[in-house]
Amino acid sequence: MSFIFGLLIGMLATWLLEIILQRNKLFRKEFVDNHKSIFGYRVHHSTFGLLFLIIGFFSMYYPFTNALFFLGLGIGVITIHTITSKRFIFIEKLHK
Repeated sequence: MSFIFGLLIGMLATWLLEIILQRNKLFRKEFVDNHKSIFGYRVHHSTFGLLFLIIGFFSMYYPFTNALFFLGLGIGVITIHTITSKRFIFIEKLHK
């Protein structure tokens, strides 16, 4: 149950973020048109999904955490970002 809940939360949160970034001019200008770069690379929010997957894998060894929730959350974020971006991407090199 917690995997499905994490999957749905990850998908819903990412879908809402994508809608906000597409429709809100202020957020679009700040985060899409003038995105920040780290050493010439743009970090996409599917990287957070990868981080959630890593947390989920490592938390399998600790009984007080809910590893399945984090695994579902990570897969949900990556899935929706891949669908909306039409590509499977985590980090992108920016061209000058």
